Amino acid sequence: MSTNCASYREVVTEASDCICCKVCKNTLHLQQYSRRLNVEIANFPESENENITSIIENLMVALETDQMKDLVTYHRVPTIRKNKIKSIVVQFTSLINF
Repeated sequence: MSTNCASYREVVTEASDCICCKVCKNTLHLQQYSRRLNVEIANFPESENENITSIIENLMVALETDQMKDLVTYHRVPTIRKNKIKSIVVQFTSLINF
């Protein structure tokens, strides 16, 4: 009887590990999928009390495009190192206008 319990526990553990592995893979896939609409602007100088909206608007003018209506969100991404310039991430509504 104890042999059956041990092998049952093994099967349950393997199944549980397999499910966890699939959940992790699906989570990573969904994270990557949600980032497909993001554009990262690196090494753009930071200033005190900066206005990210103004920066993005000026960038759109410089690129000769009017896509502010196609933006979902934009923000600076925190970094671990204090002396590193934080990137700006811009998320668009779709890939059509890229």
